[in-house]
Amino acid sequence: MLLSYIDLRPLLFAGGLPVFVLLAVLISRLVRAKTHTAWVAALAGLAFTVIFIFFLTEYGPFLGIKKTRLVQMHWEIKPGLQEGLKEPEVVLHFQDYPGCYVGEHSRELAEHLRAGSAALIQVEMEITYDYGKPRGFRMTQIDGLRGWKSEWGYSASSGSPERVPWD
Repeated sequence: MLLSYIDLRPLLFAGGLPVFVLLAVLISRLVRAKTHTAWVAALAGLAFTVIFIFFLTEYGPFLGIKKTRLVQMHWEIKPGLQEGLKEPEVVLHFQDYPGCYVGEHSRELAEHLRAGSAALIQVEMEITYDYGKPRGFRMTQIDGLRGWKSEWGYSASSGSPERVPWD
């Protein structure tokens, strides 16, 4: 769905601010408050901005929460030149989450794993949560290697796994 790639928060702020201020001014007039309309509008604008920042940006406690998780994975390397990609494909299967795996098209990662890694390796993942739901993840360390060059990466599952690593 195309809308899932568009951040609507700027539009929500730009549309919500005047509506919130207008409602605050109308309510103050209905209750016949003796406060000047400009003060009501300024305070309403400030209140809306603070509430918006707290609940809908990463400055608040609900969006962009990052947690690090260590997982055990089995690995395999498939030859390069698949589907127009030049780098070999490294497929990492989660040990504790059957059916879930990730792949990286990276020559640097493939050479690191071939150079003496065991069949079972430790991978450090950084998972980003919004309101307690996972937004995305990235692998930050694979068997001691950090910062490898990757042509493309993906995550997938086979069948319907009961649990996934980022929950």
